[in-house]
Amino acid sequence: MQLDWTILRSGEQIMYRLRGLYERYGYRRFKMSKFEEYDLYVRNKDFLVSDRMITFTDARGILMALKPDVTLSIIKNTRAEEAGPRKVYYNESVYRSGQGEETFQEIMQTGLECIGELDLYHIYEVIALAVESLRAIHPDYVLDVSHMGLVSGFMEAAGVTVAEYPEVMTAVRAKNLAGLEDFCRRRGLSGTVQALLERLVTTYGTMEAVLDHAKQEGVFPVCMFAAFCCDAMEMAYMRFAGEDAKLMHHMLLEEKRAVSESVSYAESCKKVTEFIRNALAYQEMDERNLSKGVAAAVDYGRHHYSEPISLESVSREVHLNTEYLSRIFKEETGCTYSTFLSETRLQKAAYLLSHTPERVQKIAESVGYPNVSYFSTTFKKRYGVNPYEYRRGEEKDAGNHGNV
Repeated sequence: MQLDWTILRSGEQIMYRLRGLYERYGYRRFKMSKFEEYDLYVRNKDFLVSDRMITFTDARGILMALKPDVTLSIIKNTRAEEAGPRKVYYNESVYRSGQGEETFQEIMQTGLECIGELDLYHIYEVIALAVESLRAIHPDYVLDVSHMGLVSGFMEAAGVTVAEYPEVMTAVRAKNLAGLEDFCRRRGLSGTVQALLERLVTTYGTMEAVLDHAKQEGVFPVCMFAAFCCDAMEMAYMRFAGEDAKLMHHMLLEEKRAVSESVSYAESCKKVTEFIRNALAYQEMDERNLSKGVAAAVDYGRHHYSEPISLESVSREVHLNTEYLSRIFKEETGCTYSTFLSETRLQKAAYLLSHTPERVQKIAESVGYPNVSYFSTTFKKRYGVNPYEYRRGEEKDAGNHGNV
């Protein structure tokens, strides 16, 4: 059954899209109780925007609060012994008042939480979902990301103690340069140190620009960033290798070597981005709002691209009528199934040509083209050069890169 989106309001459509997005990445919906014990929020009042809440005393004589915050409720209901991180999303109304406000407002909050022992993959996943969430709301968006490791590096370089972090961070969050100046004056810190701390407020821009500022101050060396990128690629490999483990391991070793030899933030960023883009190549269509049958057809093509596949055989696998599958696949993905399958095969072939010494005929067979002549013709239509020329071009580029 297909959902008629026209009957839903804009906000409802967005919520359904986000719900599908989060559930595809393994997040489960969290349903918050209407009331939580007031003591939970008193003990964590620094976490809240405001400490003013709607409260009442229940029949047991316990002071209760009416839904002031979702995250604290999720943390409260997360067991320490749970295996792996807890991944939940929510769509809840909370009741709170802002600083200096006398009235309470009902505010709808939609978001996700990933809680527990997190690796670098989970960090990248949450950031990627933040981007996709913004894109689902409106094509024009800005994602503002900060990194506490970078912030801590600035403060450590300035000689700020851990005990003084809260005061400095309060001024930084408020972009309060006067507050930082007052802190430095009371601590007797030099003008140079004050200027370094003020960078926390004034440094803003693209990742490359911010990292270059950090490099100038000596708080985040390129080698540290390169190590971080290598760890991220390791996590992506462990997460997505699957049936392509051998291929991806070869790719991982090549990209880690390139990142380790890099002398610039931009080059490290480029390499780790390329690796993760390849690692997630099979995930690209999952970002769309696909029906169960189309998603199953996409998944089948991704895992069986090396075999002879027809729309009829896929229809049998996903238990749908051939004509119906053909129609809804085109409607939901914007391309025919044969185009999708061809693109999947050619992307694999392009990667193998760039990263392995396998013969062209062997590569053609491994991606589902038993006729190497037909493969070469199809490849040239897609990339503008035949497989042999493509490989020579990639080798030339790699040689030029080595001379930089």
